[in-house]
Amino acid sequence: MNLELDVVNRYYDTLNRRDWAAYEALFAPDCVISAPGSFEGTGVEAVRAFDRVWADAATDFRVETKRQFAAGGQVASENVAHATHTGVLRTPSGEIPPTGRTLAGPYVGIFTVRAGKIASQTIYFDQVGLMTQLGVLQTG
Repeated sequence: MNLELDVVNRYYDTLNRRDWAAYEALFAPDCVISAPGSFEGTGVEAVRAFDRVWADAATDFRVETKRQFAAGGQVASENVAHATHTGVLRTPSGEIPPTGRTLAGPYVGIFTVRAGKIASQTIYFDQVGLMTQLGVLQTG
């Protein structure tokens, strides 16, 4: 197996198990994370805090990997996030109270892996699709 893919897949497994303490072993101390909603963060705690937003909003939150590609220290991972919105979702635009709705949101994570640790993660997901699934936004 590819070392970079192994690190990324261990991260997803760690996230799915809510093993927050294991993040230090997976992420470089100066790692960078960015995501929709103008979220930018540096350091292991920033990654952990971002992931906890989703885990706190949905106790059953889990990531299912669909396809992955790795080359030259870079990994692209196409995923689906599954969740039932049972807790407050804290977004850059404000808090969304629990809706009880089930989500299955596709997203992509792009990683840089150096020296066996994740140095950066950029996340792309459809914010409108997410808000529509939550019932917060009406489309059409």
